[in-house]
Amino acid sequence: SWGSFTVQPGQTLSVRFAARVSANAGTATYQNDAGATPVNRTVAYDFLGSTAEDVVVLGADSGLIAGVVFHDTDNSSSFDAAVDWPLSGVTVRFYDSTNTLVYEEVTDAAGRYARVVPVGTWSVQAGTGGIPAGLSLGGSYANPASVTVGAAQSAQADMGFVNPSAL
Repeated sequence: SWGSFTVQPGQTLSVRFAARVSANAGTATYQNDAGATPVNRTVAYDFLGSTAEDVVVLGADSGLIAGVVFHDTDNSSSFDAAVDWPLSGVTVRFYDSTNTLVYEEVTDAAGRYARVVPVGTWSVQAGTGGIPAGLSLGGSYANPASVTVGAAQSAQADMGFVNPSAL
């Protein structure tokens, strides 16, 4: 137990932890049973509804592809949470080197997605569902994006969409 914390309305609490991973742990994303006891009118924390407390363990035969799909409001070619808008509910597809669809993930409320994949070259593509009408892929992004993942490595594949009429 970490003790008791009081968080005032409109405030947040961040907790950092180190995960001890057994040498026998397989490649996977492990859910931590983090929780909070609601007091008065607070809402209980649903650890199954979030990936914030998850621990990803990568083996020698796997890697992680992660990214954010967003409306690049300032056309800066990088995600800035202060000005850009994350796009939630976008289906992100992962194709292997034979162009076979292997995985699908859906972006969360922060526009983020992540997937543990076997080592190799992958094509990562954001579907058009969930992308607001009038937005198109920003000039410095590729969709699909070609991503190479090494053993126990992670690769980032962000996709920013811009409003061409606002440029």
